[in-house]
Amino acid sequence: MGIPGLTSYVNNFSSVKLGKIVGSDLEQLVIDGNAFIFYIFRHYREQCPSLFGGQYSELRKAFEEFLSVLKRNNIRPYLVFDGVDFDEAKRKTKEVRKRGTVLDVESINMGVDCKNRLKPSLTTELLVETLRAHDVQFLFVDGDADKKVAQLANYLKCPLLSNDSDFYIYQVAGGYIPLDTLEWEDGAISAQVYYAKEFITRCKFSNPDLLLGIPLLIGNDFYSAHAVILAEVAEFKMSGFGGPKRTRDVVMVLEFLAKFSSLNECVEYLEAKLSRRDPGAIDSLKKGLELMKRVYNAIPEYDRDFIEELESHTDMKTYDNSTVDPLLLTLYRHGKIGLNEMESICCRWIDLPQSPEDVHQPTSQLASRRIRVTIYAIIHCHLESLDLTENIRCFPNYKDFKNEVIRIIPREVIPSLTPFCKTFKDVCDLSVEKRRDILFQAVDCSSLTAKVYELPGYLQFAALVTRYWFTFCQPDAYELRSLLVSFLLLQKGYSSASINQRRLFRLRVLHSLAQWQQIFKCLLHLNNLLYEPLSSPSCISRLYDGKLIFTLLKQLHDGKSTILGDCPLSPDDNDKLCKMSIIVTGEPYTVGKHIAPRRRIKKKECSVTVVAKPDDNNKLCKMSIIVTGEPYTVGKHIAPRRQIKKKKERSVTVVAKPKSKTSPTSAAANHLSFGVSVSNKFALLSLDESSDDGDCSLSETSD
Repeated sequence: MGIPGLTSYVNNFSSVKLGKIVGSDLEQLVIDGNAFIFYIFRHYREQCPSLFGGQYSELRKAFEEFLSVLKRNNIRPYLVFDGVDFDEAKRKTKEVRKRGTVLDVESINMGVDCKNRLKPSLTTELLVETLRAHDVQFLFVDGDADKKVAQLANYLKCPLLSNDSDFYIYQVAGGYIPLDTLEWEDGAISAQVYYAKEFITRCKFSNPDLLLGIPLLIGNDFYSAHAVILAEVAEFKMSGFGGPKRTRDVVMVLEFLAKFSSLNECVEYLEAKLSRRDPGAIDSLKKGLELMKRVYNAIPEYDRDFIEELESHTDMKTYDNSTVDPLLLTLYRHGKIGLNEMESICCRWIDLPQSPEDVHQPTSQLASRRIRVTIYAIIHCHLESLDLTENIRCFPNYKDFKNEVIRIIPREVIPSLTPFCKTFKDVCDLSVEKRRDILFQAVDCSSLTAKVYELPGYLQFAALVTRYWFTFCQPDAYELRSLLVSFLLLQKGYSSASINQRRLFRLRVLHSLAQWQQIFKCLLHLNNLLYEPLSSPSCISRLYDGKLIFTLLKQLHDGKSTILGDCPLSPDDNDKLCKMSIIVTGEPYTVGKHIAPRRRIKKKECSVTVVAKPDDNNKLCKMSIIVTGEPYTVGKHIAPRRQIKKKKERSVTVVAKPKSKTSPTSAAANHLSFGVSVSNKFALLSLDESSDDGDCSLSETSD
């Protein structure tokens, strides 16, 4: 968000000329990791929709394509990510942004892709995984990353790449490259670069520190400028400018600052004016000045190796003002555990992010709470008990968020913790078997350890996640089968990029898969926290593809298997599928049995007689009038009125017959034929179970 109106001013109204830079001019490049993620989403919006919960295969290809272009141009990137808001400096800003994601969720709930402000749940984990695979350096820092990005760029003497107006204030010798100016699709890199010294010259500032006056008088993510201060500035005569209000404010502030020789002189002038108008604004101005000097300091803070100090040093403190455990800090710095885990240490207030889901159901974050509680218990194993607060979406009023307090007693959450585990290091020193037991207990799979290890390594973790999801979220059987089959298809390299996404979207399925992803994310962090007693998945994009799962689900409902025809599964694949199904549901499942069962089932007939007594029909009619306002009886809706003898007929016989080679007992046979014998007529009723509106056709035939 940065400084309101500043980017618009620089791009459209100022005389500041951005320089030109090409790939051959660059050797190193510091990248704002969070800005980069949103840039890729905007750049590949059509290929990476959020509508199906995440297209991680296409998203990883987008990340890799950008990194490969950097490599071909001999540019070494270093990505820096935002960290824990440990001093809650941006809490109000984060709350505003979180409420803004409600619009995106509403858009998705209507089947329309959002503007990509709402990330799929596993996006950060996917990027971290991709960076590791390509040996790209990255780091999660304390708090907001902007200051560390600028300092690292000055330390490495290279430009920085971001999309934040705050970087117009930082004085970076190598310059600031706005992501929106970057061109790289043809393999050659070119961009526009901004230099603060050029901006200072164009604004006619006699002192560089006057740049700090821009956020001081306008405000930023950390600080809201006092309205009285801006009103005082507005009394200065401004040159005629008819742009947007935010941009007019920027022009007004720049012209005001240009009248002073230094920022201190400007502040003294305002203090003298405010002492008569609003003395309370003076304190706000003084605090703001100190904050600006601290926040926009781009000089590297450490005398030794700056990167090494970034990794080992932290300003974060625990809730009782003690030092953060070095082992936990290392895991966090390298993306092994997430921000929420560190928030439980530093703030005890955990801001759970919004995800693409059904807002008319309780938040999908609740599905993974048991695993999160296990994580909190391990991190705080030295305590008898503690209370943590999680901020989650309300239900049913989905536009609001609420704080829920969780009471955690580590020894009750993890009974296997020995009395000697008084620190996190003690937990890490446990044997692999004991750490694995903690992991399996968290998902209630202690009795299935042997079965899980019968699977290939890349499926073991997915099987645990799916077992927990199936047990506690109770998804539809078709959703489960589609997910299991997608694991195997993705491992075989199948891509859903060419699939037409029209008419695939189902909101209930999106929510169910959002729950699966939340469970996956938390279990991944728990596994990393326990130093991987189970092999962590090395490729998220090979385990989840939203569009593929939705397509398989539709084909299962329709009794088709087009995808499996294009990418058939081998007997070995079916064996893996069967083993996973036994772990998840306790019953075997293979593709041949459930997707294409027609040739294996013999035709059978069954008949059911439904007797509708006059008194029953009378009750049914009365209830229907109460509920819908219209009368309803059994005879009326099974066959048209003209085919029923109203006074004498009191029974209806339904005979179920398979159509040609289709079996009604098959899970995939959705088109059923019913012969309905009513009076002296015979009607053929064709019912399509896969239809959402329940349409059926009725044709009359002779006996």
